[in-house]
Amino acid sequence: AVSLFVLYFLLKVKWIGKPSQLGFILGKLADLGYIEAPKHNNGEINFTKFAALVNNTFEVNTTNNTLSKYLNLESEKGSETVRKFNDNGFDIPHLKTIS
Repeated sequence: AVSLFVLYFLLKVKWIGKPSQLGFILGKLADLGYIEAPKHNNGEINFTKFAALVNNTFEVNTTNNTLSKYLNLESEKGSETVRKFNDNGFDIPHLKTIS
């Protein structure tokens, strides 16, 4: 029999959208203070660890390496997705402005 502990680590939320969209949304949530992403000692987001956490939480067809580029909204891949979301009016206010 499989324990609940094991099931907990096997169950994932199925992501229907593209990996770029998942990276953008979670990267944006981290950027705006809604979620806390893992950080390097210098305080910068550790996108490699962040991608691993996201891949462990969501069922999504991508690698940690690719996802880390989408989570980084300032990377080339990330900024392309930012532009697409911005062009379509996507906006989440910073947590501090609505708290």
